[in-house]
Amino acid sequence: FYSRPDNPLFIPESGRDEANAKNIFYAVAKYNVIGYHMFGVDDVAAENGSVIPGTEDIRDSFRLVSAALPLVLRYRKQGKIHAVVQEDYVIDQLIDFGDYLGLVLFDDAFKDYHHRRAENMYGHKKKSGRGLVIHAGANEFYVLGGGFRLLLHKKREYNDMMTVADAAGHIKTRDINYISVEEGYFDKNETWIAVRRRNGDESEYGIWAEPDAGVVRAIVE
Repeated sequence: FYSRPDNPLFIPESGRDEANAKNIFYAVAKYNVIGYHMFGVDDVAAENGSVIPGTEDIRDSFRLVSAALPLVLRYRKQGKIHAVVQEDYVIDQLIDFGDYLGLVLFDDAFKDYHHRRAENMYGHKKKSGRGLVIHAGANEFYVLGGGFRLLLHKKREYNDMMTVADAAGHIKTRDINYISVEEGYFDKNETWIAVRRRNGDESEYGIWAEPDAGVVRAIVE
């Protein structure tokens, strides 16, 4: 990608492969893209209206970004939108949120009984993680995407001499309290509407993201 203040990034054509299903999140978070389009988008749908096998990832990525557009437009260029992308041989990713340190884990920890490690159970290859984490307020986070979970720690809980890398070694399970973790959407007035609240078991291993969960809003202490 290339982007500069006097020439905003616009992508008129992109493919339907896994790379573009991940690159769209880079474009939104790092390069403030003003448009991201798929070449041959009509070829994604079969005659019966179903999605052609092999194009589900790019469909899900476009849907997720669309669902988060109110947040993207509100917080773009403020350093609050972070891309989560699992490149080859990567198992985790650190994100600095100021008062919080975030560790993204690309693993297969427990989510809920609707997402019971289906890829491993049936011998399918686990898909690469990708998505966005948006730090909307002091203790408010929005998470969307697939194939990852986010663990948060308050930096002040660590010794001043401890580096970020050292601290990450301690972030393997949840040790921060949630006020709420909700799945939901934004209505036409850009008001957050919660449709499902995750219980303690579903949040014990972090704030996880899967495409069918949509946008997840977490309020932490």
